[in-house]
Amino acid sequence: MLEVKDATIAIGGKTLAENLSFTARDGQLTCITGDEGCGKTTLLRTLMGFLPVAQGFVSVDGELLTIYSAHAFRSLMVYLP
Repeated sequence: MLEVKDATIAIGGKTLAENLSFTARDGQLTCITGDEGCGKTTLLRTLMGFLPVAQGFVSVDGELLTIYSAHAFRSLMVYLP
């Protein structure tokens, strides 16, 4: 299960999302949509641990995702651009 709780995502001093919360359960298909430049790719980079959240947290199966633990979590994920 992937959980995002009260996350703020910022890059280059620009806040792209504030207080973002959602849960993607195992076996559930989750789709991220939006206009060009709204932050979809940045969100995916954050979910894969390439970018840290400014506030809040991202967890995978109850374990916090950090830049240090991200490599292990990426082995459990699939990214299809």
